[in-house]
Amino acid sequence: MTAALLLCTGCVFFSSTERCDFAISNAVTADYWIVSCYDGDREISFCSDGTVFSLELPKNTSVGVLAYPVVNGNKMLPYGTIYPHGNILTKRLGFSALTIDRLYRLSESGAQISQDYISRFNWQQFMDECEKCGDPWQIDGERILKAIAAGSFKKSDLKVPKKAD
Repeated sequence: MTAALLLCTGCVFFSSTERCDFAISNAVTADYWIVSCYDGDREISFCSDGTVFSLELPKNTSVGVLAYPVVNGNKMLPYGTIYPHGNILTKRLGFSALTIDRLYRLSESGAQISQDYISRFNWQQFMDECEKCGDPWQIDGERILKAIAAGSFKKSDLKVPKKAD
């Protein structure tokens, strides 16, 4: 029985990670993409010539997956998604993915937010609301970060400011 147990500890069944496939939707024509994600423990970053890629990510953990298009040497706003809630990266969801990425980095720098809280936050609803709100890149990202970190975030915080005529 001990031998069987030893053999199974190396099995994929017990792996804490999984291989995930991603695609960038409606992508701009980029010279290349800088793909990155950070789960609070490890950072993955690489350059990609294409809009389809795979990552090895922790199971049952919400992770922001970001892909920054680089055009003529300029790094643009990222496309993104939050895994495991999605595997198609869009420009609108880039805001959501960057938000969770920044929260993980804040938790590492000693800010008053735990990785456990980040993992329990309703990221699926956050993504859905970002998709509905127009251009989420017009929203004050710092204000959203502070509200989530303080536990006071509500979906009405995602309102895009009205433009003055």
